[in-house]
Amino acid sequence: MADKTPPSDDWWTALYGDDHQPEPEKTPGPYERITHYVIHERHTDPEERKNRKAAQLAFNGAAAGLGWATGYVPALTDVLHDVGEIGTGGAIVIGTGFVIVATIADRYGRHAARLLPEPVQPVVRFLARVPLAGAVLALCLFSPGYWSAP
Repeated sequence: MADKTPPSDDWWTALYGDDHQPEPEKTPGPYERITHYVIHERHTDPEERKNRKAAQLAFNGAAAGLGWATGYVPALTDVLHDVGEIGTGGAIVIGTGFVIVATIADRYGRHAARLLPEPVQPVVRFLARVPLAGAVLALCLFSPGYWSAP
């Protein structure tokens, strides 16, 4: 008599299980997001946030002060006032151009600082911030018609 037991449910693995090969590890392509970087959590403590903002204000203020002491900010304000005599719009456009160019220089300077030795990096980052802080200060100090004689 024939065996009346039902066939095993594992028939697919019995037939094709030997041919299973693990898939190769996929390397991320140039447009795929790389997820192995460590993502730092934002500081949620209000006191720590106040301290960080105060440090940033002191850093940018010191950079603007250095720009003022070296004559960079007065030179920019003179240019803005000379152009401002022709038209306020032109001075605002030129001042905004100063800020954009200084932002690009700041970004390149901060990223180039990573190539330097560790003790020199904060100094280079500070010096890279001087043109940007100076341009923002000069644009803030621009007042149309203030320097013209009555």
